[in-house]
Amino acid sequence: MCTTALIKLAFSLTILRIIDKRIHRVTAWITYLIICIIVAQAVVFFFLPLFLCRPIDYQWRQIDPAHRGTGTCVSSRETMATSYAHGIVICACDITLAAIPAYLIWTLPLSRETKIAAAALLGLGGV
Repeated sequence: MCTTALIKLAFSLTILRIIDKRIHRVTAWITYLIICIIVAQAVVFFFLPLFLCRPIDYQWRQIDPAHRGTGTCVSSRETMATSYAHGIVICACDITLAAIPAYLIWTLPLSRETKIAAAALLGLGGV
């Protein structure tokens, strides 16, 4: 989980180093927004498994018959809903990170074939 977030973060920071922020202001702001989303979700989903149950040790003691009923855990339905929301947001970030290099390449004075090839290769780096 955190490894993919670090890769996306590194790719986003690379995009920020490549673009001219005076010309591509909107692209830079979108990239900053994606960085914030990636960091926030990485932090949340790093600590989320720790706080699924109250008290925290009930997470690993709930299978022991002596400790049954001594705590509560978040329902599996809520956990699945959170996971789906996380997947949707990360998918949107992936698509955006793939589209930004394509947009930047498309504005360069290159032949159409070179633009398509470069945009496809750089777009794969964001996914």
